[in-house]
Amino acid sequence: TFGKETFANIMARAVDQIVINPEQDIILGFSIGGLVAWKLAERVRFKKVVICSIAALLGKNLSLYPVAELEKIFTLDQRAELSGEDYGEPLELPILFYGSKETEQVIQLYKKLNKKFGGGLFEVNGAGHDLSDDYLKQVKGMI
Repeated sequence: TFGKETFANIMARAVDQIVINPEQDIILGFSIGGLVAWKLAERVRFKKVVICSIAALLGKNLSLYPVAELEKIFTLDQRAELSGEDYGEPLELPILFYGSKETEQVIQLYKKLNKKFGGGLFEVNGAGHDLSDDYLKQVKGMI
């Protein structure tokens, strides 16, 4: 997903792409994009932070996935970098969405993040880890 680029470089490029007055903007991310949106929201204040099915790839959460699966997506250096990261506090309370069919470990992560940082936690009925039309419709209705 990242090619061979480091997560730090991806985040630096993302910050550089933010236009003037982001505090008037809504940032929304899904899966790995949700992870990027979360990390951006730790550095930049947005009007709203909407995180959908955030990829559970930081710190010890990386161990939730089989190594063979991670090897298909990330280099060894990227996995080491991600395992050293954590979910910091966003500058604006995040609104979290997850699919009702996601794994229990991932759902527990969302509950933990919501308990720690607040903002709101919403289950998208019938959805897994996919951004379907129904998922988007439920998110739109909440923001």
